[in-house]
Amino acid sequence: MAAPSNDLIHFLTDIDYERHLALVCTVPRDHDEELVGEARYVANSDGKSCELGIVIADPWQKTGIAGLLMDALIRAARERGLTRMEGLVLSSNVAMLRFAHALGFEVSLVPEDVTTTQIVKKL
Repeated sequence: MAAPSNDLIHFLTDIDYERHLALVCTVPRDHDEELVGEARYVANSDGKSCELGIVIADPWQKTGIAGLLMDALIRAARERGLTRMEGLVLSSNVAMLRFAHALGFEVSLVPEDVTTTQIVKKL
């Protein structure tokens, strides 16, 4: 992607905290902060489930940031009344699949697309 679209920028930055929540992790950098991790959920139209996303900068992977962000995200989703969290992961992303399994997510292949695995957690 050369540059994000205006719609994508709006989606990523206009968080309503009801249907869409994003949590970030930053570290001090010179006289500023550097974003090193983000976890978010977006509630589905059923009002009971949500889709999750998580990204950790490469140098910060395996530092515990992902676990902290996911723990806070899961707690926030429960407090919001959501009962199911789900996501799609590339089947080749073994580290993420192990991480999701360790967090209690059920991991299953998507029959229509063997390159994709679904992760689901009852909240």
